[in-house]
Amino acid sequence: MIAAEAVLLGIAVLATALSGAGLCLIRDRYVRLHFLAPAATIGAPCVSVAVILQLGGAALLLQVLLIGLLVVAGGAVATAAVGRATAQRDGTIDAGTDAEAAP
Repeated sequence: MIAAEAVLLGIAVLATALSGAGLCLIRDRYVRLHFLAPAATIGAPCVSVAVILQLGGAALLLQVLLIGLLVVAGGAVATAAVGRATAQRDGTIDAGTDAEAAP
């Protein structure tokens, strides 16, 4: 069981490191948005599953699962917020308008 946890944590570290490297190396702001997602969508679930395997019991299982799901959902929201702020800064969309209300 320790081998499975180590593999999951290794995948999480690798996904987060590659995501960070992509953020540092890519210059286009909109392409860089794509590198925000792997840390949350791959890294966080792998860490959550590794913690669940390490705990072994069901005592904290629900809490760890909930935290993992919140991190994944928060990553998507953060990516959308950064994309919107970038578009506002570039003048692609107005700062005061709602994207859904635009024609």
